[in-house]
Amino acid sequence: MLEKTYFDLMSIKDLPKINLKSIVTIGVFDGMHQTHQKMIKNLNELAKQNNAVSIVIALESKVSDFFSNVHSNISEVKDRYQALIDREIEPTYWISVQVDQDLISMSAGNFVELLKTKLNTIGIVEGTDFKFGHKAQGNIETLKKVFGQENVYIEERVDDVSTSNIKNLLKTKYINTGIENLGTKFKVKLENQKIIFPSIELLDGNYLVVNPKGLKEEVKFLNNELIISLDINVNELEIVRYLGVNS
Repeated sequence: MLEKTYFDLMSIKDLPKINLKSIVTIGVFDGMHQTHQKMIKNLNELAKQNNAVSIVIALESKVSDFFSNVHSNISEVKDRYQALIDREIEPTYWISVQVDQDLISMSAGNFVELLKTKLNTIGIVEGTDFKFGHKAQGNIETLKKVFGQENVYIEERVDDVSTSNIKNLLKTKYINTGIENLGTKFKVKLENQKIIFPSIELLDGNYLVVNPKGLKEEVKFLNNELIISLDINVNELEIVRYLGVNS
């Protein structure tokens, strides 16, 4: 059995050379929720059936974030991969790719050629609304023309379990449902007690968290600022549950 390999953030032009034939999926996978997990489970199974390796090309963020100069992610790339390790469903290769000028300016044709020549791709697993290449020139039909209709596997989108829906839940009184729907741990990064990642306005109130020492404690946030904690120098917390205002 091949050892599972994680490739840290790189340019799309620097994709590693994979000599074994592969089945590939491309996406952001922010939050690594249930629909993402199902897609990657299917990716792994299809690779096994085709005597191929499974490859996830994980974009660091949405392309629209690059143009808007915002950071809308709710999870970091390494945490998305860790969610798969925790469930023992990681692919053969995980390749983290920067969303930069090289990626957004690459034509759909050149992108597909990279998949074929660098990753030895014989099949693709994607959602119905998948777009790629400069100005979103490429889509599912493009992939079918290149790889053959029988080698493009479509995963239907589930709207009630989506990253967008989870983001909305995390900003409301239904935050705990949002946390439960995440595949990744819900981590916040702090600087001078203020939340700097992710860019979500948390409800004011008390939270059960796991601190960097791995201990659970109750903390309080007010206007996205950590007010009460056992450790005033904390720079990262995993939020486990919202406890309410007066808990």
